[in-house]
Amino acid sequence: MKTAAIIAILSLTLLHVSNFQLSAQEEDKLSYSPRHYPVNLSIWYPLSINRTPHDSANLNFTLLYGRMGTVKGLDLALGASALTHELKGIQVTGIAGVSGDSTSGAQISGLVSIAGDDLMGGQVSGLINIAGNTGKGIQVAGGMNITGSQLQGIQASGLFNIVGDQLDGFQATGAFNIVGERLKGFQAVGGFNVVGESCVGFQAAGLFNVTGGNFKGLQAAGLFNIVGEELTGAQIGTFNVAPTFSNAAQIGIVNVSVEMRGFQLGLVNWNGETHGVPVGFVNVSKKDGRIKWISWGSNLSAINSGAKFEVGKIYSIVALGYGNLMKDKGSALSYAGYYGWYVYESEVAVGVDVGYMYMDNKKIFQSNPDAPDQNILMGRVHMSYYLSSSISLIGGAGLSYITDRHQSFGNGKFRPLFFVGLEAF
Repeated sequence: MKTAAIIAILSLTLLHVSNFQLSAQEEDKLSYSPRHYPVNLSIWYPLSINRTPHDSANLNFTLLYGRMGTVKGLDLALGASALTHELKGIQVTGIAGVSGDSTSGAQISGLVSIAGDDLMGGQVSGLINIAGNTGKGIQVAGGMNITGSQLQGIQASGLFNIVGDQLDGFQATGAFNIVGERLKGFQAVGGFNVVGESCVGFQAAGLFNVTGGNFKGLQAAGLFNIVGEELTGAQIGTFNVAPTFSNAAQIGIVNVSVEMRGFQLGLVNWNGETHGVPVGFVNVSKKDGRIKWISWGSNLSAINSGAKFEVGKIYSIVALGYGNLMKDKGSALSYAGYYGWYVYESEVAVGVDVGYMYMDNKKIFQSNPDAPDQNILMGRVHMSYYLSSSISLIGGAGLSYITDRHQSFGNGKFRPLFFVGLEAF
């Protein structure tokens, strides 16, 4: 019953608010003489001292529902209070507080605070804060904050914050933040952040960040970050997308760019055109990259085969292997990744790389002390001799550091490394 009563009162209040401007326009057609009351009392307008919704007061007290033109001072209501024109001071209501035009001061309500035009000050409510045009100050709500045009200040809520045009300041909420055009400042959320055009500042989200235009700053998200045009700064997330970026970095599992001038760190880096440094197991560049098949044998893993991704002078290799020649374990599988660069390229190419191999011995995907799996770190130098335009002979040497799965890293052993094989592309 208590909940139903609250909902009924709120519905009546919102109904009055929806008819608020219309009734004011109708009364403007009539002749009236607004009066000022130092103190005004209302039970349920028009059961009140003031006779029109254009009168003014310094102290306005309301029991259930009050209508007043302007309050310069204190507006206090157990239920709801609606001001046709403006508030200059403090409005405290149990259910809803409305200022039809501008608000200079503070609105504090149990459920809803509304400034029909401009807000300069603060709004604090249990459910919803609304500033119809601009805001300079703070909005704090248990549910949502909405500013129709521009906000210079802070929005903090339990569900979502929305600014229709530009935000210069800070948004923090549990669900999502949205700025229709430009953001200069900070967005922090458990769900997602969206800026329609450009952003200068910081976006942090548990799910994703989206900026439709240019972004300068830092995007950090649990799932993905998207910039519609140019990124200057950094993206940190599982998936990062920016069509172009310069003096910027992408750090994640998958990084995507049409034109990259900066740095990428991830398992997979994809670029239409690369003019920076991609660091990952799979680096792909549509314009200046190549993908090769590579196969070789070594004194560690007998047979190895995989893909080699080249971007300019940088290359990475992802490979599978079979056979452990170190312990004569013919059934062993190995999983390896290498990252390196060419120090010389002509008919003979010379490259150096570092790599990691996991040797999966005996029982595949299971390691036990009797036949432990092994972690292998490698540093290699290799040469490629081009037999034709599509096939080259490779060979090289290096040093490996090998530790058993069930022993500490410091108890490993160094072992020389030799390999020979073929590349085809």
